[in-house]
Amino acid sequence: ASGAAAGGRGILAVTFDLDDTLWDTMPPLIRASEMHIAHMREKYPRVQVDADSLRAEMMKIKAELGDEASNLTMLRKRTIASLAVRAGYEPDEVVSSTMEVFMRERNNVDVYEGAIETLEALRRTGLILGAVTNGNADISRTPLNGLLDFSILAGVMGLPKPHTQSFEEAARRAGVRPDQVLHVGDDLKTDVEGANAAGMYSVWYNPKGKPRDETASLPDEEITALTELVELVGR
Repeated sequence: ASGAAAGGRGILAVTFDLDDTLWDTMPPLIRASEMHIAHMREKYPRVQVDADSLRAEMMKIKAELGDEASNLTMLRKRTIASLAVRAGYEPDEVVSSTMEVFMRERNNVDVYEGAIETLEALRRTGLILGAVTNGNADISRTPLNGLLDFSILAGVMGLPKPHTQSFEEAARRAGVRPDQVLHVGDDLKTDVEGANAAGMYSVWYNPKGKPRDETASLPDEEITALTELVELVGR
């Protein structure tokens, strides 16, 4: 990395939270939930499932899994398998076809204004770009495919943000020290507190300008638009 990539702070890599930082997470999640339930009802009619019964089963499985429930993909797969077995179906087939429907919609995101332009501009400066998320989006199936060098699913690792493990792994994947990484996210606890604890430079993405809870971790910087990052990193 060189020039603006290093800036005054020696930042060599930028990591992003995904859900509610680079895109609005609720519309695709609602669509994904509705469509995978419709898929099960149509293809596996003995699975008597609706949004309420799916949620109830998921809560039951979540309690059984304990800490492992942070792996959202595994939690959903276990839930679908449980419903399938109860209805007398071969669970692997039901899980496979239903999860494909879910993930297709889950990754069909509408990225926020300025997100793609910001990532492209940061890449041009030679920065390494990555994602650190507690969600289960597959970046290669979203409109951001090819714009990030890596994506770390903290929940799948078993220690979701704000635990420092996923942030430390991001620095390792980028081949830099944690203090050479700037992390951007919308959540003061999972993103800012986690990045601070890992020794990274933290940026709170706060598009609605909501007041910061006085007890929350203090970010190094606050932005209301993603496009502000280009100038911020270069300072």
